[in-house]
Amino acid sequence: HSTTDTAYNANWGEEDYMIAEFNKMKVKFADQGIPVVLGEFGAIRRTALTAPHDLQLHLNSRAYFHHFASRQAVAHGMVPVYWDNGYTGNNGFAVFDRANYTVVDQQTINALVRGANGLPL
Repeated sequence: HSTTDTAYNANWGEEDYMIAEFNKMKVKFADQGIPVVLGEFGAIRRTALTAPHDLQLHLNSRAYFHHFASRQAVAHGMVPVYWDNGYTGNNGFAVFDRANYTVVDQQTINALVRGANGLPL
């Protein structure tokens, strides 16, 4: 949550909402022994942001979301699966460049792994 760009802060769908939705899936499925895969989740990477502050705020917000979602999924008995659509450009989801076999978004990988393992971001 930004204190300087408050107009960009979310006004719904915050952490409490995600926890409540995950809890519904936990009670309905995971607690009943039914495996739950949280598939194809993620937040787009807006690389076209030109102001350095805007880009950094965006990237940090994405990392926080990915960390929180993966941590909550595991905490609620689910397996999180990030949506990597292979597109490395603006509004893409890629963490790997599939043509060059390289990592293009280490920040997201770190957030997902640390979140899924219950580690701080």
